[in-house]
Amino acid sequence: VGFSKSGTVVNAKIQVYLLERSRVVHQNAGECNYHVFYMLCKGAPEEWRKRLEIDPSQRFGFLNHDEHQPETKDGDQIDCKSELVALMERMQQLHFSKEDVEGVFETVGAVAHLGNIEFKATDKSARNQEQKFMDTIELRDRRCLQVVCRLLGLDEENFEKALLYRKIAVGTESHFTPLKLEDALTIRDACAKFLYG
Repeated sequence: VGFSKSGTVVNAKIQVYLLERSRVVHQNAGECNYHVFYMLCKGAPEEWRKRLEIDPSQRFGFLNHDEHQPETKDGDQIDCKSELVALMERMQQLHFSKEDVEGVFETVGAVAHLGNIEFKATDKSARNQEQKFMDTIELRDRRCLQVVCRLLGLDEENFEKALLYRKIAVGTESHFTPLKLEDALTIRDACAKFLYG
């Protein structure tokens, strides 16, 4: 983005094309996710890493960790730290407030942590009204859910319920039915795509 001396936008040039939302949750071999995830993981200042609970060596389920890192169109590796600094400078030039910048990166961090929310079958079974046993699932580890909820300002109990149960409204009553593993993963991935979009 080019600016005049008074700070107004005078021109713009696209250097990196946006990718489809599905890439947020899945990449093919040899591909990488959106660059901002790698910039945040590898280039974030210590203060941000602590607040977002991101460690440079941490593995995230939505990032392809086959040693493939973002590259320029010429095939050169991107310096995530300097690119993050440049991105933040551009956000300042566009008059993003400090709170807006923090909100953007808290959302990106939350999306990264969403990919680490995993589910497992419970030891107990739930019975429906016909006394048939139903497989139920639960979170494998609550820690990622807690981080996501803290970063997004969500209520943990309600978000967990949204990930594990389908709400069925019948007349004026609502019932909650446990989701199957595949459905819970689909809901988790849809949340990530929605947040990133």
